[in-house]
Amino acid sequence: MSQARRTERGRAGARIRAGGLRVVLVALFCLVIILPQASQWLGFSPQANFGEKRTLAPRPQLDFGSGALASFPARFGEYYLDNFNLRPWLIRLHSWFTYFGLGMSPVPEVVLGKDGWLFYAATNDGDPLADFQGRNLFSSEELADVCSRLRAWRSDLKARGIALYVLLVPNKNDIYPEYLPNRIKRLGGQTRLGQFVREMRRRGFIGLVDGREPLLRAKERTLAYFKTDTHWNAWGALSGYAALAERMSADFPAVPTLDLSQYKLSLKTIPGGDLAQMMDLGPQLSDQAVVVSALNPNRGAAPKGAAEKRGAKTRPRVLLYGDSFSWQLLPYFRRDFPEVVFAKYLEQGQGLISKETPGVVIVVLVERYLGLWASRLPGG
Repeated sequence: MSQARRTERGRAGARIRAGGLRVVLVALFCLVIILPQASQWLGFSPQANFGEKRTLAPRPQLDFGSGALASFPARFGEYYLDNFNLRPWLIRLHSWFTYFGLGMSPVPEVVLGKDGWLFYAATNDGDPLADFQGRNLFSSEELADVCSRLRAWRSDLKARGIALYVLLVPNKNDIYPEYLPNRIKRLGGQTRLGQFVREMRRRGFIGLVDGREPLLRAKERTLAYFKTDTHWNAWGALSGYAALAERMSADFPAVPTLDLSQYKLSLKTIPGGDLAQMMDLGPQLSDQAVVVSALNPNRGAAPKGAAEKRGAKTRPRVLLYGDSFSWQLLPYFRRDFPEVVFAKYLEQGQGLISKETPGVVIVVLVERYLGLWASRLPGG
């Protein structure tokens, strides 16, 4: 057989193989398209709950009233996209392939860092990456307005015999920047949190506690934040609480301070946190929780029946404004203070303060919500 004929036969075989591959790909594509509906027709409808943190679109009712009929196709489309058969499993398959196969995040709200670290990147929930990079700085006018309103609020509370403290909790990015991907870098030397802290200190607001300093010290001993979660862990929370208690003890000597060397720390493997769950990979990824054990568990416990005496150097009644970052602080507050009332800081108002009549108002504020919180300060 001549060389030309062998070459031609080789080319023909390659065309046949390429054509066969195209047929297989088209068949697979069609199978994926029809699989959800076909499986439902065959009665195969496995249920799965992957913890989707939103309400799925309900099945719309066919209504022939004015305007309702015209909107029915769009409403049914939303319902179908949220509820078609096998949807949760296909989402999980996509997450598995994207994360484990391609080494990428399956959702834009989560950034994959180094060594298994995950970082929050939602732009509609405080935008922590903009905080880190300094892309959302206060203008001079905004900064002056925020600081003036905070000082005015403190003065109003002081006139009523109430002390005010603000514990600022940094985003995980600020404490563990070394685990961010190389493409995410600071764009300058200034951040919105840094602006706020410097200006409030310049104005003499001594009730402000910057959580960056104690948390940077805490991470030298062990993890202060979860690798796969947005939140600080028990050790990070305790370190932040210790800094706050130390500041408060200057005004209320009966408030016990903490010697962090008197706590034993150990690690415990747990399933992935909220960032892993956002990717539908909570059970597949693991994290390390820090178990904190006091060497002297009875240290600093508030005496039973302790009376609140506003103005006296006793442990005051506390109104704590916070969010999910405050949950790990509550056991320490309830151990060290006779009465603690917790409320979400985005719902703060003078009415609650008048109702509860605390001796102290404490705001535990995570960095990414600084702008939103500032916009809701009294006088805003």
